[in-house]
Amino acid sequence: MSYAATIPDLYKYGILTSRAIGLLSQPRGQPISEEEKGVLTECKELVLGAMRGGQFLFSPLAERPSKIRPEDVETFTYVLSSDSQVKGKAAEAGSLQQYFDGIARTLDAIITAGGVPDRAAIQNASDFFARFADSLIETARENTRRTVRHERMSRVSP
Repeated sequence: MSYAATIPDLYKYGILTSRAIGLLSQPRGQPISEEEKGVLTECKELVLGAMRGGQFLFSPLAERPSKIRPEDVETFTYVLSSDSQVKGKAAEAGSLQQYFDGIARTLDAIITAGGVPDRAAIQNASDFFARFADSLIETARENTRRTVRHERMSRVSP
């Protein structure tokens, strides 16, 4: 995902994270479908990408992740700029990585059915995805408005 992401990408991730919120609010203890596992797996990858992006930007050279992708840094930058809670945690050494790791472990526990995370862990993940989904959808809306304005202006201009 990128600041210059296409509108469909923004909606895709906005819808994906919105679906994750619904899945996280379901009672635990029952198996989830393959489709639901897919949604949570994609969300986990999004969180892990943000975690790698943060490690790349904030860690000394020797500790930077080896499998970094430009999308990871872009995802982290987007999350950092749009989520005040993440900004606060970024100021504390190690706190941000623990935060992302906790969300990833919560999703992993639900995906693998190897355990049922406690309610606080589920709520923490749900809150993160709610802020992320709202931000993504608002960004997509703003991009749509800009595109429409640009189209109108280009029709008027000679």
